[in-house]
Amino acid sequence: MVRTREALFAAFERLLTEREYAEITVSLLAREADINRKTFYLHYDSIDDMVFDMMKRLAERMAEDVEDRLRARADNPPEDLIDFCVAAFFTEIHEWVKGREIVNRRELMALPTGRMIECFREPIMRIAVRAGIKQEGIPEWIIDANIAFVLGGMLGIYGIWLEEDQGIPYDGFLRTAALFTAGGVHRVREALSEKQ
Repeated sequence: MVRTREALFAAFERLLTEREYAEITVSLLAREADINRKTFYLHYDSIDDMVFDMMKRLAERMAEDVEDRLRARADNPPEDLIDFCVAAFFTEIHEWVKGREIVNRRELMALPTGRMIECFREPIMRIAVRAGIKQEGIPEWIIDANIAFVLGGMLGIYGIWLEEDQGIPYDGFLRTAALFTAGGVHRVREALSEKQ
């Protein structure tokens, strides 16, 4: 099962280098992955379903990498956990992006923002709890709104960079995006602290 999924993911990414997302059919994907259509449907209901699974796995991997960075700093914790976690998450995005700009643009356009937030919510919550960023007594809707803000900001800023055809130096973009995102999270946290 794992090999089939990996073959589908790899085939999907290869196809995205040549075609737009809407042009990729299950038949084409199955042929590229060297499986039959029935095998595809044993794993997924649709290509959208497969892309959602890909993004969920990516979110989990990124969160695990951020958690590893936090563990590595256990003896010398960062002064500002929000800044550290946001910068680490953007670094993980950077690692995912390198050399895959066309594929990533098409992957991002394929999944609605709401579904993307769904993919990243649990991994981000895990990081927030581990880093002590999540405060007790905060209503779930505020947490969801904060996650939507962070992810929406990340995706929006990243989308601008992609649309500019990478004319903006990526390192500068990455630092600026992390500053904007962390600043917004800090402000929300401060506002919530004032109300308690």
